[in-house]
Amino acid sequence: MKKGMAAGCITWVILFSLMGACLVPVGLMTAGFTSQTDFVTQTMGGFLCPTGTTPELYTYATTVRSELGTDMPATASELICLDNNGQTVVNLGPAYAFIWTGVLGIAGLVVAAILSIFLAGPIGIFIAKKFGRKQESAIG
Repeated sequence: MKKGMAAGCITWVILFSLMGACLVPVGLMTAGFTSQTDFVTQTMGGFLCPTGTTPELYTYATTVRSELGTDMPATASELICLDNNGQTVVNLGPAYAFIWTGVLGIAGLVVAAILSIFLAGPIGIFIAKKFGRKQESAIG
């Protein structure tokens, strides 16, 4: 294996690690902020609901227990699939939100990999020029 190829692979791994550490949390936060939008309901419902049904987001008030053991009010969301009469055919629960979060987390990894591929070459060349072997002069 050539030294240049090894340096390029190491550069890619470092870039992928740094960008992945930034882009995956951004994807996960974006999923959290957008999981209750109509776009996500229609998109995930199109994949998860049976054909001939309409996806709808059902929200209701509930409580969660804090670290201190006290109950706090919260809102829960479930993706339900309705038939033409408005009857619930399938209640998918919060699974749509977990799938959406995974999709955006993986999207962050894919973007990090693509950016790392495009940036590894120029950065590797810069590092080689900056820290590479110095050419010997004719004087010695």
